[in-house]
Amino acid sequence: MARSHAVLAASLRAEDAVDPQLEAFAAAAEAHFRRAHDAFFSLGQDFAARRKELALSQRELAAAAGVPAADVSRLESGKGNPTYATLRKLANVLSMDVTVTRRA
Repeated sequence: MARSHAVLAASLRAEDAVDPQLEAFAAAAEAHFRRAHDAFFSLGQDFAARRKELALSQRELAAAAGVPAADVSRLESGKGNPTYATLRKLANVLSMDVTVTRRA
């Protein structure tokens, strides 16, 4: 989970831990951001696995895709927030698809 979300949840609890609505909100927010982080981290792991299959370094991938190497590093570590265009560029080099689907 991103540090800022953890800090927010902790501060909400510290301010008024006896308010059940606030506690429920903090718990729901924490769960939401954990799921989002886990999904994003999984995406980064998929990109890293494919990059390694192709025996590319992060710098080589970044250069081939025309994106900063820091973007590749952040994506693979689950700490970034890449644009869809960046994901498409990286996926193209890795012979992967990036799709957006409608939630049920």
